[in-house]
Amino acid sequence: MILVNPLSGSSHGRPIPPSSYPYIRSTPHLIVFPSSSSSSLFDSLHLVFWNSAPYSSTSSIVAIPRQSPSKMPPKGLDPGLEGVISQMDELSLALKDDFLLQGAHPRPDFGKAGQPVKVEANMFPIRLSQKHGAGTVYHYDVSIARVVKTPNDKMPKNLTEKIWAAACRQEAGAPDKLAFENSAYDLMKSVYTANQFNLEGGRRQFVVSLPEEGRELDDRSRFKVTLKMANTVDLQSIIDFCKSDKQAEQNANAVLTAIQAGNILFRDDPCKRFHPMGARGKFFSMDRAEPISGGAVVAKGFYQSFRPTSDGLPALQLSNAFTAMFKPGSLMALIPQILGMDGGGGGGRGGPRGRGGPRGGGRGGPPGGGGGHQGFDQLNPHQIRQLTKLLYGAKFTLPYKKTARTFAIKKFTPQSAAEISFVVQGKDGSPSRKSSILDYYLQQFNIRIQKPRLPCVVYGKNFMVPLELVHLCEFNPVPFACLSANQAADMIKVAAQRPPDRAATIKQWRQVLNYSSLPKIRAWGLEVAPSMIQLEGRILQPPRIKYKQREFPAMNGAWNLKDTHFARPGAPLKAWGVLSLDRRVGNAELGEFIPFLIKQLRGYGMRLKAMFPTQCLLGQKITQNRGIDQYCGNVAMKIQAKLGGVTHEVNMTDTFTKTTLMIGADVTHPPPGNGGLLQPSIAVTVAGTDGENIRYSIGVRLQDGRVEIIEDLANMVVEHIKVFERKAGAKPQRILFFRDGVSEGQYMAVTKIEVEAVKKAAASFGDPKYKPTVTFIICAKRHHMRFFALAPKDVDRTGNLKAGFVVDRKVTHPFAFDFYLQAHAGLQGTARPTHYVVLIDENGFNADRMQNLCNKLCYTYARATRAVSIVPVAYYADVIANQCRFLAYTADDDTTAEISSGQRDKTRTYDPLQIAKRLGSVANVAWYM
Repeated sequence: MILVNPLSGSSHGRPIPPSSYPYIRSTPHLIVFPSSSSSSLFDSLHLVFWNSAPYSSTSSIVAIPRQSPSKMPPKGLDPGLEGVISQMDELSLALKDDFLLQGAHPRPDFGKAGQPVKVEANMFPIRLSQKHGAGTVYHYDVSIARVVKTPNDKMPKNLTEKIWAAACRQEAGAPDKLAFENSAYDLMKSVYTANQFNLEGGRRQFVVSLPEEGRELDDRSRFKVTLKMANTVDLQSIIDFCKSDKQAEQNANAVLTAIQAGNILFRDDPCKRFHPMGARGKFFSMDRAEPISGGAVVAKGFYQSFRPTSDGLPALQLSNAFTAMFKPGSLMALIPQILGMDGGGGGGRGGPRGRGGPRGGGRGGPPGGGGGHQGFDQLNPHQIRQLTKLLYGAKFTLPYKKTARTFAIKKFTPQSAAEISFVVQGKDGSPSRKSSILDYYLQQFNIRIQKPRLPCVVYGKNFMVPLELVHLCEFNPVPFACLSANQAADMIKVAAQRPPDRAATIKQWRQVLNYSSLPKIRAWGLEVAPSMIQLEGRILQPPRIKYKQREFPAMNGAWNLKDTHFARPGAPLKAWGVLSLDRRVGNAELGEFIPFLIKQLRGYGMRLKAMFPTQCLLGQKITQNRGIDQYCGNVAMKIQAKLGGVTHEVNMTDTFTKTTLMIGADVTHPPPGNGGLLQPSIAVTVAGTDGENIRYSIGVRLQDGRVEIIEDLANMVVEHIKVFERKAGAKPQRILFFRDGVSEGQYMAVTKIEVEAVKKAAASFGDPKYKPTVTFIICAKRHHMRFFALAPKDVDRTGNLKAGFVVDRKVTHPFAFDFYLQAHAGLQGTARPTHYVVLIDENGFNADRMQNLCNKLCYTYARATRAVSIVPVAYYADVIANQCRFLAYTADDDTTAEISSGQRDKTRTYDPLQIAKRLGSVANVAWYM
């Protein structure tokens, strides 16, 4: 059935009435959606068929149920490892093993296959001066406390930064002048400096005064600073590590401390000149920020990281950074833009501002948005919830107060300011009295609230302020999970730079940062190269793509579907119908499109006789002649996969045997909460059903929120092995495990536990001789490494390096088995390679075999005629995990819950098998294509 969504141009719509469900349940269908379709309707339609699909499957997911699901330890963990789970978000978790990859499989050799190509990478080598004493740094523990203790003595980083800066000015007299001048502070507990402090009795203590603007100096503005010697850091240790010195590898503490000290040093100057975001080395400026929809701008900045390499020297990695920020200024002016109430132009890219828009922020801020907010007098409950979701934690000031203090939004009141009253405590013996918000601001501040029907902003210890008095500060990020489709598209347009432009921007940032002019860096004995590192990579040969009657090589990562028959047929399509719910797609349009689609499907060798899972199309596509052949080809590939067929094949006999099982895995995490209980994370595994690894079974589990390790992996692998045995007639003897979604600081911890889970899954079959060999590979896309060709002949039409580019020298790990592979051809902006790290290898891969395996696998993605950027089993796991978010997280999950701080990191109660049960027998049909 073709189902055409009628919600053209609207983000809201009516769900299909329950009376229609029996008809829909009984009819196989193809769904056609216009480009602006409602995701909520999409979800409800899918659920109908997932819960009632009459598909036969012998590979349904079975799992051992857990007791007290939100509190039970992960399956398959040794008792001593259970505590690891709760600490996975901290870099301190097995930091030595994780960051330096101690215990990882060593690099067997370097790859040789492929055509050599000269490139440069966004890494700037760092040398250590040969001057006597250069490279020795002193590490001090620093504690900062108020002279007069308060109930909450925890101080924000921006305050400790100001206190240390004041200390450097106040105490920088002889004999500690150089020690303070050359110090770098991590804003928490550590100070590193190239010169020693003079300590008496092992410590130095002094008081710093930091008067707040508009407030008299008192004990609340005085802070006690204590310095204690912690360690001596030798920066030479990281250079030895980069030279593959075995002794340096074993002295991990010294290397890690040197890396940490270097990163804190290189953050010191940017923290004063730009706005740091998080703890990941990103810095932003509002200069040249570009306005986008929803009251936001795209701020531009850079990412910076001090890292080891395999080139004999550490390097500073520089890359562009972009993020969406809310415009600073009056919250009253911003809300209509955030909620889409303004109806005005809003600057847009390329124009200074929309018609009637304000002139935009101060201090080099972005242009203001257009349109007004006439008639904006009240908000409905949905709008209030939406604002709380978007602006939770946003920093703001209150201009009517004498202080320049900033506050953070907790939520918006469901009542209007006119409806809120409270008790004002009496002073000097006068009785307490009840007052409304409106009266309080009139009497206390001589402010008459102009919009009394609007809600108040709640901040601090449940203080409330009328919305119209709030001014948002600069650098309030738009929550990533809350970006609208239009905002995401606008961001891509801003951030997508062609390789030459991106390289030029990185080099411009290198000049702006001008490390050679910074006295602290010179005092530490470090010199940053002015140019990017140059190295040699290779372009691997593309594999031959095999269809039923044709076989041919891919050209620059892509090929044409024309005149091909799919490699292996799926189930025949016996009966199907068309249901149009889009006014723009009537009988005439469908009468023209459906015969053409049938012709195309048959042309690719499909048998149009059994039902197939939901297939969605864009309504606007089927009414356009331009590109309709290619569009129908793309649709045909998806339908073919959903019918259990195989679109194309790549010869993998050099790696895959009849008993080789390939598994991909990913964990997707819930969006940041608004102060309530965490939502659970979603863990997904995808595994081949036989040794060919071209059809897959899937496993889905809910688990504790923000936990990266797959808690129930042992049970999931057991079920994959059972499916494999039924299909292939034997258990797998070799397991290749591709793991996506692991952050760099957690590689070894995840590997250690998850490989153990795979081993326990095999052991659970009770055969002591059954011990499959395991190769465990991390696939990382969230990194900042980029490569740029030095010769025009080595790039494609987009300016990117050609598909199949691989690097395993100079910018890789000094010891571990890793490489960067850009298997795909870049389409927009600068292509990002995938970083593959082989952490366990019991199957004896060398560099060429592993690199060629990953490259060839990228050509086997079922619904594309081009190579993808990551091996498909990991790609499928990521796609499934993201689609399952619609099943795991509902609109009700977005509401804010008021709970104690002790509960803030706990996960709500959940059933680990919730999604698996809802998928039912359709779980192993390729519904996710």
